[in-house]
Amino acid sequence: MQGPTVPYRPGRKDKDIAACTPDGRLPDATQGNKHLRDIFYRMGFNDQEIVALSGAHALGRCHTTRSGFDGPWTFSPTVVTNEYYKLLLNEKWNWKKWNGPKQVREEKHAQLQEETNILDSMKIRPPNPS
Repeated sequence: MQGPTVPYRPGRKDKDIAACTPDGRLPDATQGNKHLRDIFYRMGFNDQEIVALSGAHALGRCHTTRSGFDGPWTFSPTVVTNEYYKLLLNEKWNWKKWNGPKQVREEKHAQLQEETNILDSMKIRPPNPS
């Protein structure tokens, strides 16, 4: 790509860089919700913001070569929609039977273990209409 070099610092501009994880280090999806909270609370996020941030999974997919996990998050991994949240809330998720890290799946989509219980554990799941 051509054009000027623009200085860039990833992360939140309202927090000191010392509050951020080292470059390239995302939370370890195999370590549970406490770990997820420890990482993001240190960066100043609250539970609702953590759930909103997880919506980035509306794009892309899991790659075994990068994370050890496998599968697309949504039907359209190149388009931003709220489908990620709809699937997370409405599908029946089961443990994937494989030799990789603990992961859940419904028929065609992947979720990390933490994603399927994050809304309940963070008490942000909308009430179930009865």
